[in-house]
Amino acid sequence: MKVELTKSKVHGAVTAPPSKSVSHRAIIAAALSHGTSKLTNVLVADDTKRTINALRQFGVTITKKNATLIVRGSGGKLQRSGDAIELGNSGSSMRFLTAVAGLVRGVTVFTGEQRLCERPMRDLFGPLKKMGVTARPLQGGGCLPLRVLGGTIRGGEIPINGNISSQFISALLLIAPFAKNTTTILTQDVRSRPYIELTIKIMNDFGVAVANNSCHSFIVPPTQKYIARTYEVEGDYSSSSYFFALAAITRSALTVKNLNPDSKQGDKFLLTLLQGMGCEIDGKEDEVTISGTKKLSAITADLGDYPDIVQSLAVVAAFAKGTTKITNIGHLKHKETDRIEATAHELKKMGVRVIHNDHSLEITGGCPHG
Repeated sequence: MKVELTKSKVHGAVTAPPSKSVSHRAIIAAALSHGTSKLTNVLVADDTKRTINALRQFGVTITKKNATLIVRGSGGKLQRSGDAIELGNSGSSMRFLTAVAGLVRGVTVFTGEQRLCERPMRDLFGPLKKMGVTARPLQGGGCLPLRVLGGTIRGGEIPINGNISSQFISALLLIAPFAKNTTTILTQDVRSRPYIELTIKIMNDFGVAVANNSCHSFIVPPTQKYIARTYEVEGDYSSSSYFFALAAITRSALTVKNLNPDSKQGDKFLLTLLQGMGCEIDGKEDEVTISGTKKLSAITADLGDYPDIVQSLAVVAAFAKGTTKITNIGHLKHKETDRIEATAHELKKMGVRVIHNDHSLEITGGCPHG
């Protein structure tokens, strides 16, 4: 596919698509619930389809009509899948469902596309083992394809490192309510904290209690039940970041609708950053208007908790006066691409001066060319 873009003045309003992060978590919570849930405004995309199809292979009945799902909850009693579960390129599905497979009495095999089979999983194996779930790579290296032997979730004190992906911690949280004993997750070096808080918010919405000690530890009481409900997926701040950036670099005013101002999504932090660069932000009940200014100023930003807005901020930085420093982003090397290298490589094609290493980007603004 080839797309040509011409410098333009933009204006008007767009509607934010449903949040992928919320969709994944709500689908899983509904699938593990007691009763039947109705999920509306669900993101229809390859990643969420992978999660839905995997849960169907576990015996969960999910009926889809457009962006609405009717999910007949399993109460955590999942069936063994006779076939290997194909996860495509969905990292969220891989991390979450590896833990969910611990609820299956028997063996589950996961596989995926080549890049997914290169993404690290080893940090999840030890914590799962302590909870009573055995996960082993079929080809070594700590990656997919993966064999998971589940059956009984014990709970207990579970130490885990969160510097590669917060999804490991979210995965443990999602299955902790089914443990025989209280689960205490002890974390170190946690990145992307808002995603963990989003997981807890959705667990709370489906009736599960979690105590959060500033993301240093989490306590989940045992033998809790997810309760089915009607649930609307909110708009996505990650996808909206592209429109925020577009307004900033074209010195235009754009309104993005379908955004929850009280959302736990961390990516709304981009609005704060853009305001610091000189943009005007006007938030209302369910929409945000961002207005670009004549001059954008460089900033320094620690984005350890906000990996999905690094690329959007990097593009805005290419038009800002001065050098913008984006730090604490080493975990971006383990995404669907090495996002640090890829972002630097593509910006350089447009004449932008970029210095990067394994943990940061420095972008000097100017006049990028086509």
